[in-house]
Amino acid sequence: MKPKTKLEKRVVSLINKIKPITPAQKAWGIANCLEKRALVTKHKVNCLECGNTWIVANTAECSNFVCSKCSCSLNKVETRLHRDFQAAYYAILTTVEDLQVVRMFYVRKWGKVGKPAESHVMEVMQHWITPEGKFCLISCPTNPMNGYIDSWTAGGHLRLTTTASRNATLRSAIHADKVYPRQRVIPSLKRNGFTGDFYGISPVNFFCGLLRDSEVETLLKAGQTGLLQYIFQWNAPDKILSGMGLWPSVKICIRNHYIVSDGTLWVDYIKMLRDFQKDLLNSHFVCPVDLVVSHDKLVDKKREHQRQLTLTQQRKKAVNHREAYVKAKAKFFGLEFSNGDITVKVLESVDEFITEGDVLRHCVFSSGYYQNENSLILSARIDGKPVETVEISLNNLKIIQSRGFKNKPSEYHDQVVSLVNQNLPAIGKVLHSSEGGGR
Repeated sequence: MKPKTKLEKRVVSLINKIKPITPAQKAWGIANCLEKRALVTKHKVNCLECGNTWIVANTAECSNFVCSKCSCSLNKVETRLHRDFQAAYYAILTTVEDLQVVRMFYVRKWGKVGKPAESHVMEVMQHWITPEGKFCLISCPTNPMNGYIDSWTAGGHLRLTTTASRNATLRSAIHADKVYPRQRVIPSLKRNGFTGDFYGISPVNFFCGLLRDSEVETLLKAGQTGLLQYIFQWNAPDKILSGMGLWPSVKICIRNHYIVSDGTLWVDYIKMLRDFQKDLLNSHFVCPVDLVVSHDKLVDKKREHQRQLTLTQQRKKAVNHREAYVKAKAKFFGLEFSNGDITVKVLESVDEFITEGDVLRHCVFSSGYYQNENSLILSARIDGKPVETVEISLNNLKIIQSRGFKNKPSEYHDQVVSLVNQNLPAIGKVLHSSEGGGR
């Protein structure tokens, strides 16, 4: 790709000022990004660092091993395979004139039983970032045929690369597993609050956001790392909290020295506060003592609110089923039996299903039991108040279920079941007489 913009032309002219990676930097990447492993079977341990193999009575009793030959502490990998492969990325931060350069290295290690490990470090990308937060990408060519965005071509040379394509954008945002501790950064980054910690965010995204987005700078200086991690989930922040209408609430947190520990949870919590029309500039709401507990309470409240909306919609639709229910079950209307204290009657309308569900807090209405052609719903009552709802199968005249408040058996459960069982013949008589009349 030929350089077109002033920045691209400048970067191409400065690229030769970047020094090659040193042996110490290579060794650091291999040692800190990749594990030292031992391939382990039931009684044999194979060191992949030096190729040493030794016998152990029972490898299951050990979680890691120390090689007797190279003295390396080895992480245990239980497998019957004879080969192992690891890969990772790490970044080195440097500067050229007033430009920040993030150098990305791809480090790989191959291990084989009986042979020393082989490793290779390859520089695959350079991000040249201006003090204004604009960047230019220099990268190795990739193989576009195998479907991987980071299938780097072996022996490829760094060259100016566009970030216009989707794969190039994803490649540009590859996260470094580690950052080399000896860092050189431009004064603009130090001025905006950078102290060397990336908080698990890609260095390129972090630097670009910090240089061009005042919200990122404010959050960093205020110690709001939870919110920083949240907004960088979107790769390019660009005042995303202001766009969501949450920045005034963030400023309330900062003013009250309230640190948001979990950005995702806090944003969900604030959105629910807004749904319930709470004051988002009131520290009582936006700075909860226990974020998890406050969030869960609002989740329960919203769930109940949605349930009520659903019930309201169902009640509107239930109007269409009123005549159908009366037509299907009218032959049972008026059927009632009692043992003196408990009275059991047939629910005679959809409205009675609504009342029954509201009083006993169960799903006899919301689950549409009034539409079941093969069952009959009875209400067991004491002094006119429902205590249990009983469902009877019209196919075999047996009790399917009998449930009280919140679907639990009431203290009268056994009496209700006994009373209904005693009067099943009466229900059967009504059922069979109507069938006979039909014939």
